[in-house]
Amino acid sequence: MAERDILNAKQERFCQLVVAGNSQAESYRQAYASRGNVQTCAEEGSRFMAIPYIRTRVKELRDIAISEAFVHLDGHLNKLKEYRDKAAGKDDFNIAANIEVNRAKACGLYTEKRDITSSDGSMTPTIDFSKLSLSQLTTLESILYPDKDNSNE
Repeated sequence: MAERDILNAKQERFCQLVVAGNSQAESYRQAYASRGNVQTCAEEGSRFMAIPYIRTRVKELRDIAISEAFVHLDGHLNKLKEYRDKAAGKDDFNIAANIEVNRAKACGLYTEKRDITSSDGSMTPTIDFSKLSLSQLTTLESILYPDKDNSNE
């Protein structure tokens, strides 16, 4: 890197936040403690990602993260394989099969399907307001209607 390509602390933080999964806008907002609107942060984050040495650093950090994740997964899978082989060696095929299923889950081969729809089949959460206390209802009202004057009620 040339001298002008050396990142300052805020630029490095921006890169780390992008690699951690934040949007460019959110990464900019956090790294620079920006109070700008969403559009400004998005434009600045995009402008940063257009700088070659910023892009290079993001790629370096991503490569490191991928490498470390692979090493951890590889070690985990090898340990499970060792346990599976010991169980199979003792003719405990039930345990060996369970361990093999867990190895497959760790690789993402098995996934759990969860139903997160509400009782009416939509994705909309339902709330039974009759079960809330007066205090909870008042708090909810102040969140939903922050500008409403509740002092006379």
